[in-house]
Order: sequence, then structure tokens, then C-alpha cells
Amino acid sequence: LTAARDELRRLRAAGQAGEGSAIIRIEPGEYFLKETLILTAEDSGTFESPVGWIGPGHGLVRISGGMAVTAWSKVPGRKQLRVSDLSAQGLKDFGKLSRRGFGRDIVPSGLELFSNDRVMPLARHPNEGWLKVGHVEEASNPPRFQFEDPISKKWKGPFKDLWLHGYWSWDWADSHDPVTRFDPGTGTFEMPQVASWYGVKEGARFAILNCLEALDAPGEWWLDRERGLLYFWPPSDIRKARVAVSVMDRPLIEIKGARHIQFEGVILEAGRDSGIRISDSEQCAIQGSVIRNFGTQGAVLEGGRDCAVRSCDIYGVGDTGVVLSGGDRATLSLGGHRADNNDIHHFGRWDRTYRPGIQVNGVRMLILRNHIHDAPHNAI
Repeated sequence: LTAARDELRRLRAAGQAGEGSAIIRIEPGEYFLKETLILTAEDSGTFESPVGWIGPGHGLVRISGGMAVTAWSKVPGRKQLRVSDLSAQGLKDFGKLSRRGFGRDIVPSGLELFSNDRVMPLARHPNEGWLKVGHVEEASNPPRFQFEDPISKKWKGPFKDLWLHGYWSWDWADSHDPVTRFDPGTGTFEMPQVASWYGVKEGARFAILNCLEALDAPGEWWLDRERGLLYFWPPSDIRKARVAVSVMDRPLIEIKGARHIQFEGVILEAGRDSGIRISDSEQCAIQGSVIRNFGTQGAVLEGGRDCAVRSCDIYGVGDTGVVLSGGDRATLSLGGHRADNNDIHHFGRWDRTYRPGIQVNGVRMLILRNHIHDAPHNAI
């Protein structure tokens, strides 16, 4: 894709192509990006002749921030599990789990796993529902609380990089937090700091994440970051499955300070950050496409004016589906970005509160004919 961009720039510089009047047809196939495709003012089109990056649709063009995973082997004593050495396949950067949630900045996720184009759940206990906080030691430093659970009481460890996800005080404020010490016998957790802005309350709901001993259901996975070994309970025959992990920790596509550029008929997928970011640009769009399985947001339109996310399917993102932000509230100059005729669902996978299907800021954002469903909190 960068070669196509650079060729158009070369043709224009040589006087063989004018401003606008260009269509870059993306042939069917899978394009694994190792760096963001960045388009700027020199890649712009005109109002009469926008530059189109056009795929054939029908799922035939996949632009991915991930890497296919192969070479699975059985795990002795765990007949359902398979393991793959990611380090041996050239992947060294696994990212990291980060404190995230209510009131915190959106940050790229660590590595995530996908099977047959669906996000697989990080090993979690319980598999469904929540545990309950018991006695909270108010004066403890670091914070410490206890809970009752007959299953985790039997775990032996060792516990590497254990995390908790909880609604620690209110059901509109969740966060992910690391564990500094876990005693399964007494059901005691210690965390390095207060888990949320509002502390930890008795009776709050939470779950245990990223624990090998919690890997007990189809679809779950766990990564030994020290050794680069990925453990997975495949929900279907792994020999026939399409398995990938996310690698890119930047947006797959960035359009910055450009005009009249359109993407159409493509799938953007499998990154640790977002799918596409359009900033300080005018009349740029992504349409008729799929944006799925990202660690943060689907599409971000910020600054500039009159850009659009149109007729797209957006799902499986860790935070917000679409962000529209533009215009000037002091002068009431118009932003005019729009989200039109999109199907937005299964968002808010990581941060489950205040990460809406569509987030709007600024002046005159247009939200038309969208279907927003299957998510834990706000639609708009």
C-alpha cells in the first residue's frame, strides 16, 4: 500500500498525473502492515475527482495489523490446549496489559488473539458473571481485600502478571488493575494502588484476568510473555481455523491534513490501536467497509471538517466505535463530520463504561441511520 501511495506521488511529481483523478485499486488479498499507511496533503484529490482507495468488497481485501499464527502443538496433560511459540515465528513485542478504564486515557491494548475473525477472550475467572469483594482492609497499604471462591482457592500458581477487572465502587466506573500479591488459600488480593477513583467497596463485582489456571473454557488463551508461548483452547478444529494475533500498536491508516480521499470496500482488522484516524482533513471518508477487532477505537475523525464514516460494519473494538470531533465551540464554526448508515456493535470490550458506539464533541456532528447494539454501556 505504501508503494502505491509513493507511485502516485512520483507520477504527480513527473507531471504524469494531475491533482485528483486517481483511483488506487487494491487487489484481493491480505495486507499485513508493519507500519501505519500515512496519507497527507500531497496525497489529496479534488472535489470533482477525489482519490479513491478501492477494494472489491465482499471481504476480498483484508488490511491487517496482525500476524498469522501457525505451528501449534499439544500441551501434555491438557488435551484441549494447544501452544505456539510466537518468538520462534519472529514476534518479540507482545505489548503489555495496562491500567485502563473509567477516567483514564485510552491506551493501546497488549497482544490479542483472533480465531476465524472473532476476538478470543483472555483467560478469565469466572467465565461468566462476577466474583464479589468481601472484607476490605481500609487501612492497608497497598490496598488489600478478601473474597470467597471455592475454585480459585485450589489454584497453585505461580501467578505471572495477574490482573483484575472490577466495578470497584459504582456500576458506571470499571477499571483494570494489576495484582501485586495473591494468596489463593485465604482469598486475598493486594494491588499497587487504589483500584479506581472511588476505592474498593465490599460487595463490588470483579473478575480475575490473565491467569493460566483460569484457562478452562473453549476460546480462552494465555500468553507466557517471558518465553513467548501462546496457550489456546481452540473453539473449533485449529487445523482448519484462521488464527492471528494483533501486532500493530498504531492506527492502520492515518489521513492527516488531506482533502478528498476515500477508502471503500476493504476490511481493516486486528490492531492493538485503532482502525483509521482522519485528522485535520476535509471531505475524507471510509465507506462500505468493515472495521473490526481493534484494541481501542474503530474510526476516529478529529479536527478538519465534513469527513465521514459511512455504511461500515464496526465491531469487536476495545473502546469506542466511532469518534467525531471538530468545529470550534467558541466561534461556532462547523465540523460537519458524520456517521451515517453504520452497524456498530460489540464495542467496549476492554473499557466497559463511557466508551460509546459513537462519541461526539464539537459543533454540528451528524449521526444518521446507525444501528448500535450489543454493548455494555452508552450508544451515543
